Amino acid sequence: MVFFARSDRQVKRALKKETVRVSEYERVMVYVRFKDQAFFDALGRKKLDCTQGSTDLKLFRNVPKAELEILFPNVQVKMRGIHKVLTGVPASNGGIAVLVTKLLSVIVLVVGMFMFWCGMSAKETVIDGKALIAAGAALRAAGGYVLKQISAFKIVRFAS
Repeated sequence: MVFFARSDRQVKRALKKETVRVSEYERVMVYVRFKDQAFFDALGRKKLDCTQGSTDLKLFRNVPKAELEILFPNVQVKMRGIHKVLTGVPASNGGIAVLVTKLLSVIVLVVGMFMFWCGMSAKETVIDGKALIAAGAALRAAGGYVLKQISAFKIVRFAS
């Protein structure tokens, strides 16, 4: 494994209620060449998270010097329980609100179509242009909400 770094610099970062100076690399390249299968067999290693004999090349931007070990290929980043709660509770509350306000029309439409096709309802569900526009807007809003929550999760996970 080899690390190549460029532009060692000092930057100011806002950390909770204070601003600190952090030493970071502007660009970091990680080159990893894994051993062959025979090497791991000789060590008795069965479960591996890498492809034996492969080469990985990864590029990163703005990496703090103190956190270079997070770039290793076998590192697993974990969140503390409090961060999971602080991210999960607002996400689930917001998800329920999005489900009720935005997706309810789509759910009613799909359930109506399903009931008609299965013979449970005699009333045919009419899908016109307005219904399709409403369904598309609802699905777009739900997708945007999911992407927002994934982004918030990543920010909390990497900040902890």
